[in-house]
Amino acid sequence: MDDSPLLRIGGFVENGADLPLKYANRHGLISGATGSGKSVTLQLLTEQFSRAGVSVILPDIKGDLIGLSRAGELNAKVSAALDKRGQGVPHWSPNPVRRWTVGAVSADVSSLESSLETLGPHLLSSLLSFNDTQSSLLQVVFRVARDREFSLKSLKELRELLVWIQSGRAELAPLYGSLAESSLSVMMRELLVLEEQSAGRFISGADTPLPHLLATTEEGLGVVNLIDATTLLRSPELYASMFCWLVTRLYEELPEVGDLPKPKLVLFIDEAHLLFETLGKGLQESLQRSIRLIRSRGVGVYFASQLPSDLPDTVLSQLGHRIQHVLRAFTPKDQKAVTIAAQTMRANPEFDMVGAISSLAPGEALVSCLDEHGNPSVTKRVWINVPSSFIGATETNIQLLQPLKNEPYLGSVTKGSAMPPPAPGSQGKGPATEAAESVRLLTFTSKTKKHRARVVNGIARTLGWLLRV
Repeated sequence: MDDSPLLRIGGFVENGADLPLKYANRHGLISGATGSGKSVTLQLLTEQFSRAGVSVILPDIKGDLIGLSRAGELNAKVSAALDKRGQGVPHWSPNPVRRWTVGAVSADVSSLESSLETLGPHLLSSLLSFNDTQSSLLQVVFRVARDREFSLKSLKELRELLVWIQSGRAELAPLYGSLAESSLSVMMRELLVLEEQSAGRFISGADTPLPHLLATTEEGLGVVNLIDATTLLRSPELYASMFCWLVTRLYEELPEVGDLPKPKLVLFIDEAHLLFETLGKGLQESLQRSIRLIRSRGVGVYFASQLPSDLPDTVLSQLGHRIQHVLRAFTPKDQKAVTIAAQTMRANPEFDMVGAISSLAPGEALVSCLDEHGNPSVTKRVWINVPSSFIGATETNIQLLQPLKNEPYLGSVTKGSAMPPPAPGSQGKGPATEAAESVRLLTFTSKTKKHRARVVNGIARTLGWLLRV
């Protein structure tokens, strides 16, 4: 008998739907229509992960998950829900919550920030909505910075590099191809606009340290990192890029640990369809690859979206835990979506899966998680348990952790300085000038190779004749 800890999702202890903590890194999906109860399910899972000592990253889309930081209370609405579900009164308790923001400035909120170094040219192109030609040029710009050992962490440094490249396009062309002045000018203007937006403040040049997001309290509780996304969704590109950047950093920077008794971190991605609608094909493939492999880093990823079909099949196949709330089928397209949702879960012969998905009440769900042997369990129809924290938006009686501050990025003053060397054509030789001269020297050398050979052979013959004499 497996005695590993369980996360209680719904139903009764003897016949409930549970998620084994040791398999929590096998990823999951919470899906359902608007108003079906997904947010409460996210809250229930988050607080149980926190109590188990697992750090959590969670976006707050509607502003109602701040209730995690406040103990729940028995009011008329909660009492009616408990009576309807046949559940006892929970032990009300708050959770250790730290608020985060992306691209906003606030003294009492931690700021999630990145550098161009970790963001990379592909995600920056997505943020700037560049076409293929512009994206290709941006990749060349990053290559120039790498070849010349320029510091390229902030948008200011990127603009300085663009100015330097513009003044030496002709000399750089033999090594990097044509660098159209019009395209470089467009890129410069778009960067200036980006700097004035939330995305510009997100790319500060200083990466938020991952240990800040993997924190636990002195009591051993996992810290809930609540990202304020109420306004972030106005920029779907920034929302999608931020999560792609975060998943990539977690995969690349965390050490491989294999299967642990519990994950080190659980990442919830609400409105998950935005990632796969906004990101380009290359970024999607990279994201899918990271999600497939990130569980070996001790990280579980849980998506939340209306339809399972919002996610690619390659991602759905990696999700071991499924919680399906009601889907309303008013049109033939809706009916097809319900059928697909039913087919992605392990059937229960005791009820019709398609009919059940369409008839679930708010707060009710079909649940199939990995069992104690790591196999998908038979789907159960249960009422989701009532969380022990406050349900709904609130700003009273909340208990928030102190915000963390990033070290500000002031620019590099060592090797790879933020200030590029003299521009091509100016006094002194910059790297582009030296590179161009090297190309010309190699070209000249190749043209005179035969001539040199003839000269050397002549000298050898003369020396041989002198030695014989």
